[in-house]
This record gives sequence, C-alpha cells and structure tokens, in this order.
Amino acid sequence: MAGTKEFKYEREITVAYYNYRLERELGLSTELNPLFDAIPNETLFSPSQVAELLNKSNETVRRWCRQEKLKSYCQGGYIIVGNDLKDFLQRSKPKSEKKKVWLS
Repeated sequence: MAGTKEFKYEREITVAYYNYRLERELGLSTELNPLFDAIPNETLFSPSQVAELLNKSNETVRRWCRQEKLKSYCQGGYIIVGNDLKDFLQRSKPKSEKKKVWLS
C-alpha cells in the first residue's frame, strides 16, 4: 500500500513539473520580471509609487485598491506592501498571445 502512495506522489510531482515546463516552453508561464521579483517583500508603497512603477495612473492604482484587486491597507491613504504588489502582478500577468499553440 505504501508503495502505491509513493508512486502516486512521484507521479503528481512529475506531472506538475511537466505542466510547468510545458507552460514555460509555450510562453504561458506566469513568472515575474526579475525587476519586480527583486522588490523586497516588506517594502511599503504609496499608490503614486506603484503607478509610476507600472506606468499607470494614480487613479487606476487607487481603483484596484478600492475594488480589492490589489491588497492594500488604508491609513489615511492606501499603503501597498511589496509582497502584495508581487502577488497582484503574478495574478494579473497576461498570458502571451503570440506564443499560444493549440494542442490537438
């Protein structure tokens, strides 16, 4: 019985690795740009700093905060933690259109 469980676990890891590798090959992986990945997790940002970093308007970033798309804390103004910003970027990164391949 134990051998079966170990085999199943190894197979799940193999499948998970295969899916990750396939996504990378197809350009569908959701890895962050190293520039954003280098942001320290504890760093605090204002909406204007995030807007400048992402080349968006201040109002767009505030709207993401209000709509809870971007996790933030309100202390007389929005505060965004570096780790939450990276999570947001990870979730919202578009899949590459030009490398999309249909598998049959």
